[in-house]
Amino acid sequence: MHYAGSNIGYGNLKLRTSAGSHKIASVVARPNDKFQPVGLFASRQTTKVTLDGAVFEVGEDAALIDVNPQGHKIAIPRWSESIPYRVLRQYTIDRLADEQGNDRDWSIVMGVAVNQFTDEKYVENLENQWRKEHLSSTGILVNIRNVHVVPEPVGAYWATVLTNPSLKSVAENGSVLTIDGGYFTLDWAVVTRLALQSETCGAVNRAMHRVFTTIQQALNKNHQSFDLVAIETACVNGKPLFTGHSEEIDLVPYLKAALDQHVPMALTTLITNCAEVIDNDPAVIVAGGSAPLLLPYIKHSLHGLRIFVPQDPQMANAEGYYLMAQTLCSEEE
Repeated sequence: MHYAGSNIGYGNLKLRTSAGSHKIASVVARPNDKFQPVGLFASRQTTKVTLDGAVFEVGEDAALIDVNPQGHKIAIPRWSESIPYRVLRQYTIDRLADEQGNDRDWSIVMGVAVNQFTDEKYVENLENQWRKEHLSSTGILVNIRNVHVVPEPVGAYWATVLTNPSLKSVAENGSVLTIDGGYFTLDWAVVTRLALQSETCGAVNRAMHRVFTTIQQALNKNHQSFDLVAIETACVNGKPLFTGHSEEIDLVPYLKAALDQHVPMALTTLITNCAEVIDNDPAVIVAGGSAPLLLPYIKHSLHGLRIFVPQDPQMANAEGYYLMAQTLCSEEE
């Protein structure tokens, strides 16, 4: 039996197996010849996936295939039923097939956004999509034997608690508020004495997509139109944005202004919904790819609370799911 922690998010796909951690942008496109390489022997840095006989490219550079100023990462209510999700699921199956060897059985824990987790029918359908035999793009059989779906912040909670002795003591006797800054939503969950308080899970649709869109709108006024993926990449890597005319744009002031506009409002919603928990002095975990950007605002808004950040905030959920997959499988056996 193999174990995996999977999080196919709107922004990025994260996967943790015994082979290690893996991440790729949730950008999916059909191949075409419009891409013009820049530089000698240049090519798109993507991975090809075959779904129902059709070939797709996955990865950040898939955004280069066609122009879409509104962004190549999309929020779809029934995410798991969409073509992009199905392609990303196939990408995951292909990764599992490459490392499974002679044992084709897998136990997987996967996270979904809090607002999706509260939809019982959606969760049931998602589990049924995964819990069966799958063929990889190269024809290798992968058997997903066990599937467990959990709200996203729970993975980061377990990954952080199990690797931090001082936090483990707090978790066993009190409450931990886990905040997960995603691409489209800011999610949170409360775990008290190691038990998830489902009624305190919540989300607000004001996250990094709004921040990057605000930056894009400001750039359109002052410079030119830029793809959201290019803006996100520059912000995450702390690098300037290139205009294509040998000009560099420093995004620091744009990013600061956009964060100031959106993050305090999102945190106000969180604090309002978790007021009773916050009054009881919980520990706080800050996870997700945007954790470094959110941290100053969270420290200001939740001043006085103990705040913990996973070693790799973006991969923390997948890491926690991986640990949960091992534990849950042992309990079932």
